[in-house]
Amino acid sequence: MTAGTADRPASHAHRRAPRRWLLMLCGALALFCPSTPALAVDWLVLVVDRSNSIDADELRLQRQAYVDVLNDSHIVRALKDTSVAIIEFDSTATVIVPWSSARGAAAQYAAAMFAPGTRGGTGIGHGLGAALSLLHAKQGRRVIDVSGDGRENRDSVLLERRRATATASGIEINGLVIRGRTQYDLKRYYKQKVVNGFVVEIDDVADFHAALKRKILQETLVSQRPMAD
Repeated sequence: MTAGTADRPASHAHRRAPRRWLLMLCGALALFCPSTPALAVDWLVLVVDRSNSIDADELRLQRQAYVDVLNDSHIVRALKDTSVAIIEFDSTATVIVPWSSARGAAAQYAAAMFAPGTRGGTGIGHGLGAALSLLHAKQGRRVIDVSGDGRENRDSVLLERRRATATASGIEINGLVIRGRTQYDLKRYYKQKVVNGFVVEIDDVADFHAALKRKILQETLVSQRPMAD
């Protein structure tokens, strides 16, 4: 056997390697890319829990995560044609940032002045109500993102009605839950009582930034899911 013949199998294996990587990449993309085109999000309302179950440091980290993610170049591209608003809720709900671009919303949220003092209970229904008001008469794909670390403890009937209104109106509600120190299954609660779409769960607010980015990309790059009743 000549030297050239001996080298041939290694050479063939070397040429086959890029082909294997290409096949693996195509397979991975097939898992994440839908068979139907992704639907752009026209209107996105970010609904942020500021209730007394979240301490001041956690709330600060959470707010900063929204600012950083909305300034992220990948998110800016994903939301290039999307109008974004930000609401915070406890026992009441407040529109912190009216409709803006992703970077515009980040700048306004970063510059917002928040009143010190005691914050109220967890009124998710109030947050959804404020989001529905912003989305009234809006056309196109409408998404409400709710983040929080607890269950509704102000008005469960109101929450049920707001969720039903959103679903009947074709408005998606997705959730990002911070399990933290809770002893109950918060992800399951959100699926059953809050959202009509999907829920992302994290163990600690330190993971909030990465989870928020992943969640928004999931909403914008994956085709619309059927909404739960």
